[in-house]
Amino acid sequence: MDKRFGRWTLALALLISLLAARQGLADGPASGDTTGTVTYCGPEFLLIRAAGDVPRRHSLKTSETTGADLLSAYRSVGLDDEVVVHWTEEGGRRIDSIRILRKAATRPVEGPSAATPGFAPTPTPTPTMGPITAAAPTTPTSAPTTNAASSDAANRSTTGETVNAQIDNLLALSARLMTLPISLLLTTVAAVGIVLLFFSGRLSRVGRPVAAARLRTAVYLGSALFAVFLVDRKISLLQADMAALKSKVNSDTLAAIATHASPASSVRPLLVDPTAVQTGLNAHFKDATIRPSTYDAATDIVQIYIGDPLVQAYLAVVDLSNPAVEIKLGTGLDQKTLTSDFAVANGCGLAINGEAGQSPAMNSGLGVWRGNMVYQGQIVSREAASSLRPFLGFDPANHASFTPASAADRTLPAYTPTLIWGRLDSIVNGVVQTADERFRQPRTAMGISQDGKRLYLLVVDGRQQRYSVGFSRAEVGYLLQAFGAYNAMLCDEGGSSCMYLKQFGGIVNSPSDGSERPTYTHFGIALRH
Repeated sequence: MDKRFGRWTLALALLISLLAARQGLADGPASGDTTGTVTYCGPEFLLIRAAGDVPRRHSLKTSETTGADLLSAYRSVGLDDEVVVHWTEEGGRRIDSIRILRKAATRPVEGPSAATPGFAPTPTPTPTMGPITAAAPTTPTSAPTTNAASSDAANRSTTGETVNAQIDNLLALSARLMTLPISLLLTTVAAVGIVLLFFSGRLSRVGRPVAAARLRTAVYLGSALFAVFLVDRKISLLQADMAALKSKVNSDTLAAIATHASPASSVRPLLVDPTAVQTGLNAHFKDATIRPSTYDAATDIVQIYIGDPLVQAYLAVVDLSNPAVEIKLGTGLDQKTLTSDFAVANGCGLAINGEAGQSPAMNSGLGVWRGNMVYQGQIVSREAASSLRPFLGFDPANHASFTPASAADRTLPAYTPTLIWGRLDSIVNGVVQTADERFRQPRTAMGISQDGKRLYLLVVDGRQQRYSVGFSRAEVGYLLQAFGAYNAMLCDEGGSSCMYLKQFGGIVNSPSDGSERPTYTHFGIALRH
């Protein structure tokens, strides 16, 4: 009975594998050509609208077979260009080749501005509170904290964070394994089963029939159950991918329509100088490409691609002198929420993640990752004297100031109704910090210009080979410095790093978890109308 059951189970697993492999070979991937107008340019995909059709997503291949010519052609495509794309259906339309038929004139994304008729920003209220000062000195009296090296030593990664990074890598590995063809996965299961059955035969020949029978039973049951699991998991992933693709296409289409409906007179100059930025990037990075565009009356969005190290990133540059700007903070330190939910609830057009605490767990607690936070004039959190953190403060007119973790004076700035902490210094008075944090990770960072009138919000994707490997601490500083940041801090990173842009349909980067992760705090920008 045991032998018959085993043979039938093994035969069934092999039959499923062969049928899946045959089906994949017989059908082959579908392919085709699309000729139309580019309505959205992203680091991963284009939205192309053919005549009489809605915009459809065409993704850039990320496999090792993607050639330099295709990458170069892809990066030369701009908004409103007329292109012809040859694609192959591989879980979506994957671009094999692209050719520009007609180049459109350079035009930034349009948005409202203070010059638009009917635009009347709400004036900033006069401050009514007194200066905020520290309740007790937080600098240890036994040793000064002006030394940057000693601050770096206090801020090094904890063992818990190292373990969390390894867990993230394992999850990313398992997710990548599930992207393999089902025929290959089932064939691998069958091959492992055959090897184990051969080993059970050896056990029988050396006089251990009971152990051999148990091993065979385990192989039969394990192979069958694992095959069923693989098929079920692949079906679930395909359904999720299709749902996400439909949602993304719909949201991007609506965003494109809403954006291009704005009158041309509302377009303002860019907040960044592309020529100067490119010069600064070329000093530290190879094959750097930027795509800046006006996002709204106070914000530019820059899509960033770097070839070495391979990085995809988004940078928001905010004009804090615009009276319409309103800073929002998510301050629920007892419960984690999604950045996108925070943004929608607070009417933010732009938002980034805040602090996730000790681990991805919902009740992980902040632990050492706690610093100074003030919102609407009320102190929400205070840093510990043993673990100093940098922080950005904003006065009632949104003029920004920065206090690095290495500063000896820990007094909170006077008349500062809004203040948020980071994890590590990135740039201090124009000097990029290079100690520690040399491993490349997904990053979230915040910076300001020397005059405190420009805010820089950066999200860098990472832990995704052949798409984006992430940045080290120094690389974050060099990039922000190229755009004009004089002071900056690293914030929570890893799977938490995400950027929300309302006009682009939600989270625009690719978090290393595959989707955004809940965090305790958030930072957002809304515009008064």
